[in-house]
This record gives sequence, C-alpha cells and structure tokens, in this order.
Amino acid sequence: YQRRVRAVSYPRLKAKVIKVVDVQYGGDAGLYEVLLHCDELMKSQKLFKERDLLIKFMTSIADDGACAYGIKDTVFALEAGAVETLIVSEELREKRIVLLRRTNDGEESTTVVFKQEEVDQNSKVLESSDLLEWLMENYQTLGASNIQLVSSDTQQGNQFFMAFEGIGAFLRYKLPLPSQQSDPNDDLLFDDDDDPENIV
Repeated sequence: YQRRVRAVSYPRLKAKVIKVVDVQYGGDAGLYEVLLHCDELMKSQKLFKERDLLIKFMTSIADDGACAYGIKDTVFALEAGAVETLIVSEELREKRIVLLRRTNDGEESTTVVFKQEEVDQNSKVLESSDLLEWLMENYQTLGASNIQLVSSDTQQGNQFFMAFEGIGAFLRYKLPLPSQQSDPNDDLLFDDDDDPENIV
C-alpha cells in the first residue's frame, strides 16, 4: 500500500495513471482481479479515442478539409498515395471484386467493384476478397501511414458507419475524387440555349 501511494504521488508517474484499483487478494489472484477491473476501463479509453478521432474527421469534412469518405472515394485516394490516416469501421462488410469485362466490340478491361450486384453477365470475376481484410494487408504498401479501426459502439462510430459507408481518410493533400467528377453525358441532355429549369 505504501509503495502504491508513493508511486502515485510521484508527479511524472501520476500523469500516466488512469485509475487506482483496490483488490482483495495478493499474488496471481490479485493480478487477475486487477485485469477484470481494467478490461472495462481500457474499453472505455478506446471508445473515447475513437470518438475524438471521428469528431475531428467530421469537423474536417464540414470545414472542407483534406479528407475523403465513402468506399469509392477513399479507395481511389488510397491507391493514388494521398492517404495519411485511413479510418475503417469494424462493421465494414463489403467486398473488393476485380472483374474482367468485355465490351460489345470484343475489347477486354479490368475494373474493381465493391458490391455483388455490380457484377453483370458480361463480367468475369478474377478476384474477390473482403474489403476490410484487403485494406489491412495493403494500406502501408499504398502509402498510408496508419489505419484506425473504429467500432459502432459510440454515436459517432454509428454515424460514421451509416452515413459514410464505414470508411474515410485524412489526406496529405486534396485531389479530385470520383464523386466530384461530373458525368460528361449530362451536358448532352441540353442544348446550349436550353434552360434546364424550364424543361419538364
């Protein structure tokens, strides 16, 4: 007990103490009791860190900061080498499916989709893997400094999963993302003199 009091009173050590736990037993039994107390405490600390990270991320989006969210935009930024920190929900269940597609002219090209319903009859599946597993294995190779897995146990974590498809990233720099690209075919719907607001 005296050792504990002296240790906690020492300023440099005190700053690192999260909680002091009293136990009824010594030896292995006491250590086991400490671990039981700490399990819930460490989970709470993890959730606090996740919440702060996601608040920072959502604030960056609101401030038009260098970030990406959603599967297509985030994977695009990752493959472009622009991602600093990758954030992924533990609930992410999408696939990464590499397809070989054949056009009507007989030409072949490969493309990547993330939903099974995007696989059509003109496509051949070359590779299929869990997106979360693929990200964990490849984020460093693609230049990201780190990956942060977050749960949906907090309000922010649940919102991140539901509203942002459970994936986002802080970027090193801004770049044009797929969701920001306009469809060139949209311009063909109107003549130069047409006002879209007057077309019914």
